[in-house]
Amino acid sequence: MIEKHGLHNHEWIREMGAKKSKWAEAYLRGYFFAGCRSTQRCEKLYELFQHVDRALARIRHNEAISSYESKHSKLAIQTQLGMIEKHAVDIFTRTAFLRVRNEIKHEQLLFVVNRLENDGNRTYTISEYQRQNFTWEVKYYPDDQHMQCSCLFFESYGFPCRHFFTIMKAEHLNQIPLTCIMKRWLKTAKSDPPYKHDSQNLDDVIHTARFNALSASCSKMCYFGSRTSEGFEELKSKIARLQLRMEVLCNLNTTTTQDIIQDGLNRDKIVRDPIIVKTKGDYGNTSNPNPKVRRCTICKDVGHTRRKCPSLHTQQANVDGDSSDALNEDMV
Repeated sequence: MIEKHGLHNHEWIREMGAKKSKWAEAYLRGYFFAGCRSTQRCEKLYELFQHVDRALARIRHNEAISSYESKHSKLAIQTQLGMIEKHAVDIFTRTAFLRVRNEIKHEQLLFVVNRLENDGNRTYTISEYQRQNFTWEVKYYPDDQHMQCSCLFFESYGFPCRHFFTIMKAEHLNQIPLTCIMKRWLKTAKSDPPYKHDSQNLDDVIHTARFNALSASCSKMCYFGSRTSEGFEELKSKIARLQLRMEVLCNLNTTTTQDIIQDGLNRDKIVRDPIIVKTKGDYGNTSNPNPKVRRCTICKDVGHTRRKCPSLHTQQANVDGDSSDALNEDMV
């Protein structure tokens, strides 16, 4: 091919020929590459990560749009249970509300067949129009407004079933009871972290909940900030300042009990300054009530040393006098 097209002096051909030991299969024998040939597996893996990033970005984008529509828009009331439907549209997200409203619409075909009063609860038997052979039992507890239906729709999907709404109508309730609401379908599901948790890793649960709540809020902010160049620049600069501030707050709270214990264990291994020792002749303030008294080593008296001992000077004077007398006699 090179001879056919006259590419002997082509710069790229010469560079690839100089690096042939790095890509030609004949030079790669004896080296383990786990079955890889050139960069085929790396390219496939990189392509997979690109698809994953695009999928996550699309999910976050759709979630931000749905969250905005749920919090800043309301659907019209379409059923006869207006107060209950209005309560549902106020608390549920748009997607969850559409599921709940579908159950409210089907409630119009249901009616109560029987009612039994028990200790602490009421048992309702419900049937459907033109389907007399199908019946459902719902237990209603007036104390906490808890309900249990034989269809197990609420336990399976987390939404109140149509039989629940029949009981709400029979009990003249104006709102959906809290026991019939699952928090994950609410608009505030990501805004309120679960501070009460029975797990031993309570701190990790709280941190994860806070992270998810902040991520949801920042996702909406980034969505609107990316729509304009001015908003992008302003948001970018403020995020940088907030990041520095959050890092300072995080560093102030990172000292835990475990760190203190570990610091105590490693304290003995640190090389420190030597202990200050008083000099040999400086006694300083001592707490000894009877300090040691220095005495003369010649006369054993107190108040002087052997260099200033009076007896030593007296002996020296006597010796000098005897020496001068002997010298005078010799001269005579």
